[in-house]
Amino acid sequence: LKLHATGLGRETPQHQASMLAVAMILFVATASADCPGSRAMLHAKQQVHVEVSASCADVQQEMLERISGVKGWVDPHNAGTYTLLEHSADVLKAKRLTGNKRYTDLLNFAFEDTAQGCSLQGCSESQSFSVGDFSTNLCNLHNLYCGSQDGCPVVSKDLKYTESISGGSAGAGKDKSKCVVSSIRSLFLN
Repeated sequence: LKLHATGLGRETPQHQASMLAVAMILFVATASADCPGSRAMLHAKQQVHVEVSASCADVQQEMLERISGVKGWVDPHNAGTYTLLEHSADVLKAKRLTGNKRYTDLLNFAFEDTAQGCSLQGCSESQSFSVGDFSTNLCNLHNLYCGSQDGCPVVSKDLKYTESISGGSAGAGKDKSKCVVSSIRSLFLN
């Protein structure tokens, strides 16, 4: 009864919706220190954990070659453009501009050599308002390391890996089949 006497517990539906939106924004903003962050208050993001049967140096070499477009590599997710922002032995940071040149996403990777090869964590985060991303943030990450096991075009090293997708925002997609558009795939497989 005291709750009702103080006014607590009698919020309007609009107030409850506002509080839920604030809670979601705080969750997105604080879910992982490894994510690049975004100025957009409401935005999509996705995270991956990948175990690769290759050294981290080999994994990074393939990723850097894709970012640079070596051997004519084109982003198979609607021909976006990657730009390298930072690179060291254990970190790779990049941005991706969508093929239509309207949206930018930032991505971070952290690498650790293991007895089995390389363990990497990745996070991609939209830099503009977005709720549902149709798996774009997943594809931003996935397309830099994926290999023939997922139908991806390769520059030098056909990496073998297992990946898990978790920690993304509520509207972030998890559909890897969206990462390689068939018209782009045919450029590399023919």
